[in-house]
Amino acid sequence: FLRYSSPEEFKEKVSDKLAAHGISTGLHTYSYYINHACDTILSKPENQKQLKVMGEYTLAEDIDESADFAKILEDTSLIPTDRGFCRTNSPMFLIGEELIYFGIRPNGLALTQRGWAGTKPAAHKKGEKIKHIEGHYNGVTPIFGSKLFYEIAHGIADAYNRSGCKMIYLDALDGVRFHCDKES
Repeated sequence: FLRYSSPEEFKEKVSDKLAAHGISTGLHTYSYYINHACDTILSKPENQKQLKVMGEYTLAEDIDESADFAKILEDTSLIPTDRGFCRTNSPMFLIGEELIYFGIRPNGLALTQRGWAGTKPAAHKKGEKIKHIEGHYNGVTPIFGSKLFYEIAHGIADAYNRSGCKMIYLDALDGVRFHCDKES
């Protein structure tokens, strides 16, 4: 609904006009995935705590808000680098309440974009945990069953119900299998 201020405006200006000619509209969504740049969701600390983490690392020394490199205690060769649309990996780390795009260096992380998705670049202390956020299809994954997961589902249903759409396409729903525990 990027061109319209609300689902109701979309209904009035698109769905209803097409329906008058026997054409239905549909809602296409990437299911529960959150776009990397969705600052309305990702900038909120309470939502950041509900993102699925694929790995956790430790800062080896303090960094300031302008640092472009972070030395970590763990072996960087263990951090997955196979990114892409069809990979269960995101280019995003969470340190405190700051989201950062990263690259891998032999003894640490290249901090390529600080303060991502509406977060603010900040100083971070030695020993602080760095969380590698899980994702797929160029999005990040909320923890299944979390409040955030259900808020996303509710938002999709609400947009569908208010927009006059007659179909919903939950694209990427097959991605559930990538985020389930191996025992599941």
